[in-house]
Amino acid sequence: MVIKAKVAKKTNLVIALIHNNDIDRLAHIRPAVKYLQNSLQQFVDSNIIEISYQPPLTLPSMHRVIARQVLKAHQRGKWARYRKLKIPYFLQFSGYLWNNVLRDVLFGGIDFTAWLSRNRRLEEVEIRLSDKHIRAWVATLECGADYVLVLEDDAVFNDGSNERLVELILEIDSDSLYIDLAGGISDADLRGGAIEADSCVVGGATFTRFIYPLTNTTCAYIVHHKVLESFLIILMRHPLLRLMPADWMIDGIFMLMGRGAKSITCLHSRPPLLGHGSILARYLSQLPRPAKGHRGG
Repeated sequence: MVIKAKVAKKTNLVIALIHNNDIDRLAHIRPAVKYLQNSLQQFVDSNIIEISYQPPLTLPSMHRVIARQVLKAHQRGKWARYRKLKIPYFLQFSGYLWNNVLRDVLFGGIDFTAWLSRNRRLEEVEIRLSDKHIRAWVATLECGADYVLVLEDDAVFNDGSNERLVELILEIDSDSLYIDLAGGISDADLRGGAIEADSCVVGGATFTRFIYPLTNTTCAYIVHHKVLESFLIILMRHPLLRLMPADWMIDGIFMLMGRGAKSITCLHSRPPLLGHGSILARYLSQLPRPAKGHRGG
């Protein structure tokens, strides 16, 4: 393992809070983030940044909504192969379009105009969230930080979360690292078992290590700046990924890394160090909660 105790070098960390100026969420997350920064100050140079601005919603054309659904279906097909699932690409591709487009419109009693209206707004909300993650990555690189801890505003600090995060941040020492902290999708739905490597303990918390990196959700994660550089290079080469939801965007980046993805140490905290407020129904979300199999298949 490339994870080891950090002793001499002082880490430079950006804590990036992604939000939409929701008063209730910020009332919880802002004090928790400040407390985390204070807990780290003796050992870590940290900087809190907030990414909240988004342009007014402008609804996309019908053609772009449909094209984006096809893009999602294509990624769903690749996603099964990436996780070593023995499911043909065509079944995943067609299954996504059936479940998310055709079944609703043809047999679900949903008027196409209503379906289009719902997905136009959903697309704009998802793309704006993905853009905020990209801006957090760029800001981290501009700061010259070693790592970024990205927190969406529905991340929930539970009893012990702060202490375990501090221990984790003080121990990590890898220049190729991605750590999922908040979970959200069950193991059964994520279906990453075929690419799991082993379990490990870092900072007193238990993690599952994956041979190939993948996200669960983007509610909370830590990533090294060199991985961020790779993210941005791939986004420049494949700009359509910016149209994907944030979790699918990151997974799409990992898939395009090819064999180079295996060099990334990818850890998922089990159980999650932080709660995912939207999936736990603590907060209402502008995005639909993932249905069974949403990420998995």
